[in-house]
Amino acid sequence: MKKYMFPLMALPLFLWSCNNKSDTRNKDAGPSVSANKNTEAVPTKSTVGSMNDLKAMGDKLRKATPTSKETFKEWLPDELLGMQRTGYTLGAMVMGEIASVEVHYASTDKVRKLKVELMDCAGEMGASVAMAAQTTLIMDYEEESETKSKRILAKNGVRAVEEYQKNKGNTILEALIENRFYVKVTGEKMEPEEVWEALVALKVQSLIE
Repeated sequence: MKKYMFPLMALPLFLWSCNNKSDTRNKDAGPSVSANKNTEAVPTKSTVGSMNDLKAMGDKLRKATPTSKETFKEWLPDELLGMQRTGYTLGAMVMGEIASVEVHYASTDKVRKLKVELMDCAGEMGASVAMAAQTTLIMDYEEESETKSKRILAKNGVRAVEEYQKNKGNTILEALIENRFYVKVTGEKMEPEEVWEALVALKVQSLIE
């Protein structure tokens, strides 16, 4: 089976999960929060609520059964935005604990391409990844330069990290669907609006039985 990189390794905002995935010393410490030195370390009601929500989400995911290969195969779209599927890889990542699939699509002229990387965050390891991703997605983050733009925003009922590489014309979206499925959609020679459309067309939520 083809081996590929753990998707979260490619996103600096999600490095917290990768650096701590095997660290059990802070298992119950909750998500790390960067605070201003002049700010009192007193949790607000909203902070406590968010931490409780994260813990509840993590507890639910740890008890969930990972998606089977058969279910992934049935879900895989034959085409996406008029692009035909050119290949896929099914397997388990991070020491075989997270069920995952990677799918490739291409336009007829092979100029426009889509790569979909999806992980089911059911189980102990997956729950940690989902909690870290959710911690990132609630941030108010935006950056802009001559070569790229990157921001966290909500669209079509989904909150995601959107990166647009201006010099290449590529778009990357990363989201956590239904607080369970981490999905990364990379569009080559595709604008953000098109990749958002692809994310919706995937109907990832249909994987929940």
